[in-house]
Amino acid sequence: MFGLKKSAKIIDLSSNQPNNQLAANNSPLYQSTCPDGLSESRLLCPNQPCKDIRLFWFIAFGRHFTSNHSNQRCLIFLNSKSGVRRLAGVLRQLLSSGAFLVSGYPSPQYVNVLHADMIQKQRLRSLERFQADPNGILLASDVAARGLDLASSDVVNETTGVSWVIHFDVPRTAELYIHRSGRTARANRQGTSVLFISPNEIVLWRRIAVSLQRTNPELNDFSIQPTNIQLTVCEQIVNLAKQIDVEEHRNSRKIANDNWFTKAAKDANILLDDDYDDKSGDEENSGKRKQLKKTFDNIKVLKLQLRQLVDFSRRKLLKEINGQRENFHPSSIKTLSKVKLIKKLSAQ
Repeated sequence: MFGLKKSAKIIDLSSNQPNNQLAANNSPLYQSTCPDGLSESRLLCPNQPCKDIRLFWFIAFGRHFTSNHSNQRCLIFLNSKSGVRRLAGVLRQLLSSGAFLVSGYPSPQYVNVLHADMIQKQRLRSLERFQADPNGILLASDVAARGLDLASSDVVNETTGVSWVIHFDVPRTAELYIHRSGRTARANRQGTSVLFISPNEIVLWRRIAVSLQRTNPELNDFSIQPTNIQLTVCEQIVNLAKQIDVEEHRNSRKIANDNWFTKAAKDANILLDDDYDDKSGDEENSGKRKQLKKTFDNIKVLKLQLRQLVDFSRRKLLKEINGQRENFHPSSIKTLSKVKLIKKLSAQ
């Protein structure tokens, strides 16, 4: 063959002995290191859906149980912008219901996001709100967060910067892990990185650890672990918040599609049937409006149930803090019946 001056080197794959060159090709060594003031740990999650529950617990409980940081600002990394959008929707339902106050600790003021589809004005607004809130949370994709410097140049003011970096998704490469973790512990300050890891992500993390040239690939467990009652409360609250978010998303998409169709028809001077005429008074269109109202009422009922669940859980947790332990099971969390909630909703 033209241009081939020497034969290619062949690696013997049949040998049982480890081949250093092969290992290096599969897991290229990464020379950069984490900041000196960084403390690394992990939070084990039984499966991927449980990460939502563990994250809610961490924001409401876990990050407040340590006094090593002057603020509780938390930067949460995900591998995709779709993941950022999904998680932000659930956290916003939790925020609007007051769920983050269930632990008695301060709640974030906003659920801020940062991903590649946002324009510059939106990104700056998210960053400003995040930095202004000592308990702020920011969900970010890796692409959008490159080059972020959230630490103030004023080293004396230790209340600025990020105290927590959460790897909600295990990063794909060692470079991304270093980049994410480096958003905290800047300017000679202390910071903590917590890796949320499920069983099917352990192999990926060990490859990253090899690339980082670590003799022990396992991270220490997070210093505080959730109690059974805390996990039960968080699971109930998060599952209901997810249900509300799914219903709202489905309903908003349906309304958006109908509005888009009507607007496109008007722009094209197309006459629509009565089925699509919002002002028509036929029975079929009236039925659609009734169905839409029923959907809105169901969402309102779910939100009332979530607020009541949060209030009930706060009282249960207060008893635990005061040492008044009692049997606590998911079935013991009672909410008003749907009929009573609808009556309460109608009275407002």
